[in-house]
Amino acid sequence: MNANTVTIKQIAEKAGVSIATVSMALRRSPKIRAATAERVRELALALGYRPNPLVSALMARIRESSPSREQVAIGAIYLGADERRAPNAAFLAEIFAGAVERAESLGFRLALFRSGEKGLTMRRLREILLSRGIHGLIVLPSSDLDLKLELDWSHFAAVAIGYSLVEPSLHRVVPDHFQALLEAFEQLGRHGYRRIGLIMDTGTDLRVRHKWAALLEWHNGRKDPALRVPLCLVPEINRETFLAWFERHRPDVVLSPRQWVAEWMEAEGLSLPQDVGFAHLNWTERSAPCSGIDQRSAMLGAAAVESVVAQLHRNERGLPTVAQTLAIEGKWVDGPTTRRRVTRD
Repeated sequence: MNANTVTIKQIAEKAGVSIATVSMALRRSPKIRAATAERVRELALALGYRPNPLVSALMARIRESSPSREQVAIGAIYLGADERRAPNAAFLAEIFAGAVERAESLGFRLALFRSGEKGLTMRRLREILLSRGIHGLIVLPSSDLDLKLELDWSHFAAVAIGYSLVEPSLHRVVPDHFQALLEAFEQLGRHGYRRIGLIMDTGTDLRVRHKWAALLEWHNGRKDPALRVPLCLVPEINRETFLAWFERHRPDVVLSPRQWVAEWMEAEGLSLPQDVGFAHLNWTERSAPCSGIDQRSAMLGAAAVESVVAQLHRNERGLPTVAQTLAIEGKWVDGPTTRRRVTRD
């Protein structure tokens, strides 16, 4: 019997009891005999019955003498070391804000859990989630890489944001890095930039699944060799390495996930955008006004909530047979660090 199709009525027929008896047994009501309740619960388990948390929450509210204002919660989990969050703090904050807003509009609330906080082990996390009736999970993006999350996933509907979680393979919501950088190249080309340079650290390269590097390779392959600027991929972006690369290749515009490269160019006496342009690869993380790619972080959070809620409505829990990825398109933002196209009458 398919677990997703098992109903209380079917359990009642198998057990030879009423639907009301099954309902009370499953919610551990003291109004029926303990032996009967245990027999019904064992039968439900054997048949693979899984209650729909949305229906359970609704029925609980109906049974109350006065309406409850408590919303069904969705858990948002942050994995990784807190000290590594700083470079992406604004991005993460906007993702969370977008998730909170969308959850509330759908009648849910978001509960945040951080690994390592107050001895929060995976076992303890599972106990807390189940005790609070949380069956929907969002795994937030992390500055750490190759993260794993060990839970009994049969209890949860889940989605991961970004690529930092590698195990298990969940449905994902991610920025469309390839599309966004392609649009940036097209916009910069219209602005007259011909030699486009890209510098990033290896951690960022892994987090975007090498998509920015791949697009630059494709872009350079279509350009005259004299206009190609090789990728500067380094373990960490530091001033000495950046300036050596910049002096050697002299790009017209520099794209990077770190804005301090723009400060280094200005410290060398260069004027932005008159001498050289700059664009931030994650515009949400800008520390000063600039051009760049808006990865629409709030939409990432909202889309993750929508995915989890849709699974809950379908009573789908457990790891997906085939994980699906939803890519959110980014947009180019014109700012003061790139020159605008001049039109003539």
